[in-house]
Amino acid sequence: MRSLWVSLLTLVLAVSPAAVQASEIAEALTKLRASFARTAFSHFKAMPLHLRYDVEVGEVIRIQDEQRLFESAKCYPGLEIEEDSTTESVSVSLSRKSAVALGLGGSASVYGIPASAEAQFNRNVRRSVQSVLVRTSLAYPMAGAIELVSPTADSADCEALFPPASIPMGPGLLVSSVFTGKLITQQAIDSEIAAGIDASAKLTPRGLPVEVTGEVDASTSTTSVIAHLRPEGSIAVQSAFISRRALMDYYALAQNNLETWAELEALIESYISGEEPGLLADIKKEIWSLWERLDQPEESLTRYRERLFASEDADFVEKAADLDVPEEAWDRIGDVAAAEVIVTTTIAE
Repeated sequence: MRSLWVSLLTLVLAVSPAAVQASEIAEALTKLRASFARTAFSHFKAMPLHLRYDVEVGEVIRIQDEQRLFESAKCYPGLEIEEDSTTESVSVSLSRKSAVALGLGGSASVYGIPASAEAQFNRNVRRSVQSVLVRTSLAYPMAGAIELVSPTADSADCEALFPPASIPMGPGLLVSSVFTGKLITQQAIDSEIAAGIDASAKLTPRGLPVEVTGEVDASTSTTSVIAHLRPEGSIAVQSAFISRRALMDYYALAQNNLETWAELEALIESYISGEEPGLLADIKKEIWSLWERLDQPEESLTRYRERLFASEDADFVEKAADLDVPEEAWDRIGDVAAAEVIVTTTIAE
């Protein structure tokens, strides 16, 4: 599947001066996507969006590639949307090396830093970098997701939405709410160096914005600088249909195989937060070995989203948070989501 993540990766591979550097950045992107997917499920109870940044409530997207199958206005004309603009920041696990490579990595000259200050700039960046997922809003039907139970348009296509698994172009997901936000790194940079970064004109080497917040810490003489790891936009969606059975199956799989599942979690975390490059192929083999030990078919990992949101036993759910499942069930799906990203990613050597 191609996505903006992949497009950025292609750009990196095309312009990187050395294959080693390019592969390290590519692997850093894989780690970021895996960590982001895990956080989306465990924290927001929502499916992460890897391909699109402009999803709307009431539209139907194909799960495999997030392509819009039906726009919201086709089946729900005049749907009124409520927006909760509460801002929330969630720490995202990512190695410092990966965060630097994807954020303010590269030559200091990119940011208007003179060569004489490059060593100090690099020390600053590596010392304080943090990766954060920022939710800026949540959109949902004004009268609640119950409005999506019956399409208001007189269309045979819309009537065929229920369940989404029956869509010929699918399997699809009926979007009941959309989280908007951004993935960023935050660095505390010496104020004199930060002053040299023209935030309105400078971009990271991956073409994403850099912002100087202007907030100076007088005690350390530092200023906060933000680098975007992903374009701001839709970050995750909740589905109007969820298979409680599928969700509980994954939860039971973890609960009945605590030792093996703990190994899986530890393996994923060590890869995402680890500094050593070039381990993707080995990690993939180890994940598949653990999945085999769990006596699970490969498709239960690679097609987990279809099982959750587009299976024949998926039921209408007004709020994912109200679904009668243990809170930890969403954590387990987060583990599965991270593992799926890792095993389905290929990096050219």
